[in-house]
Amino acid sequence: MLINRVIDPLTEVAAYGSGIRMASAQMDAVERVLAEKPLRHSERPQPFSGDATIELHNVTFGYQADRPILKDVSVSLPANTTTALVGVSGAGKTTLTRLIARFFDPDCGSITIGGTDLRELSSRNHMALLALVFQENYLFSGTLHENVLIGNPHASTEEIARVTRLACLDELLERLPLGWQSQVGEGGGLLSGGERQRVAIARALLKNTPILLLDEATGALDAENQAAIAAGLHSLHRRCTLLVIAHQLSTIQNADQILVLDQQRIVEQGRHQQLLAAGGHYADFWKARSRAEGWRRR
Repeated sequence: MLINRVIDPLTEVAAYGSGIRMASAQMDAVERVLAEKPLRHSERPQPFSGDATIELHNVTFGYQADRPILKDVSVSLPANTTTALVGVSGAGKTTLTRLIARFFDPDCGSITIGGTDLRELSSRNHMALLALVFQENYLFSGTLHENVLIGNPHASTEEIARVTRLACLDELLERLPLGWQSQVGEGGGLLSGGERQRVAIARALLKNTPILLLDEATGALDAENQAAIAAGLHSLHRRCTLLVIAHQLSTIQNADQILVLDQQRIVEQGRHQQLLAAGGHYADFWKARSRAEGWRRR
């Protein structure tokens, strides 16, 4: 009896200790977020009055001070053109798009849109220029209709119908019993990865911004939907500045310019045929992807 009386409190202490360790880990994560320095904002933000040309001027950036992801990168993305980013995993493709979206500021150099440094724009003006679709997209608890309308709450019926077609949402709406009023769940948990991706694409297209950033936007889709959405995105050609990270050969082939990232820098830049003729990194990439598209299961 005495032993049991001693062991019971110790069991409770062990249970509390486990909870305390879990809470400590969560508090450490919160403290790391709170310790991050906020991005610098101009006391007198400049109004945006230029075009949608994006320029990087000697940009260097790394998530750790001694390990740069991009180093001395300078490039121009002219307004109303399509630029494709190509490179091995970890080359800095996603990082470059995040810098344009100003999730971070460069360690050195600057990024401008229409000649205006991003640091001189207000957050509202900057985000009004961009629509983003990344590999992982978050949907809010609510209906399908509400999540798409986040892109433009005042969109007309015709505009919604257009983006529904471009993002291939038609099939999803027909399959769901409640159509537009179907619940998506917190984080889009009631939809598959490909379905969430299509909703995110529709949301971005409905925003109708002069700049569209796509990071593997069709990566979670099957081949049929990939082809359909790629055709829809092609209709945006010359209508906005489009930056695409994609491995679909048709998307890359039709780009106005292709940037090849390797070893922290842009090592090749040009159109599809020019880079193939150069016989460098891009030509090797193209050959590898062409062989992979010919694979068949036996």
